[in-house]
Amino acid sequence: MLRGSSQTVLRSSGLAKKKIKVSANDIRKSVRTAEQTSKVSEQMMSWVQARRQWFLGVGIGLLVLLVMVWGFGSYEQVRERRAQMQYAHTLAKLANQQNPDAQAWAPLIAELKSLCEQYRGTRAARTAQVDLAQAYLQTGQFDQAIVWDLKNLHDLKADPAARLLAQQRLVMSYRALGKLDEALAECAALLGMTAPGFKREVEWLMGQLYIAKHNDGKAAEHLQKALEQAGTYPADGIIQTGLAQLRQSGAPQPLVPTDSVPQ
Repeated sequence: MLRGSSQTVLRSSGLAKKKIKVSANDIRKSVRTAEQTSKVSEQMMSWVQARRQWFLGVGIGLLVLLVMVWGFGSYEQVRERRAQMQYAHTLAKLANQQNPDAQAWAPLIAELKSLCEQYRGTRAARTAQVDLAQAYLQTGQFDQAIVWDLKNLHDLKADPAARLLAQQRLVMSYRALGKLDEALAECAALLGMTAPGFKREVEWLMGQLYIAKHNDGKAAEHLQKALEQAGTYPADGIIQTGLAQLRQSGAPQPLVPTDSVPQ
């Protein structure tokens, strides 16, 4: 009985020894892995420490950039609001006038010009530019009206309505200064960008400009084209009167389409 028990103990002891050996190997491997991990961590920390100033500088730079972007956006918003308030205050002086004359526009010129210069780049300033050109035109300052309407054509490329208005005013300003060729060039540009109903007026304007240039043949040609265009302005009677006057002066008459001859 004792002998059997001793054999069992010995076998158990042998198994225990084997188990202890395996566990020791695992421990040694774990220790080596931990040491390697520790070395990598130390190397990483050393690398970060060596570049600490660089990381700090980049972090501060990003923070400053974010603050600047936010600050610039806020500044531009405040600037836009101030420009809109000033513009509304200025235009309110014309609120009760349907067709402001030179006397009404004259006091606004300085305010509109100041707004355009002080708040350059804002939407309110770009709108004020259009009104400033109108103010110069209404007060007979045609040179300045041309300067600002040329600027409007450059700055308002994305606004067809504002460009159309600026180009119309350029025709009037050039005509008032006797610069008929420049006025005709603006009319030609208008023909390429206007709706069919407006072409009637532009053709009539070109006829008037050629009359001023004493080119009755071209004048009659454009008046006839105006008569053939759809629209109500100028009225047929006004255009026909112009054609009749040209006939009396002996101007060459344009060919009239047969379908337009009254039966």
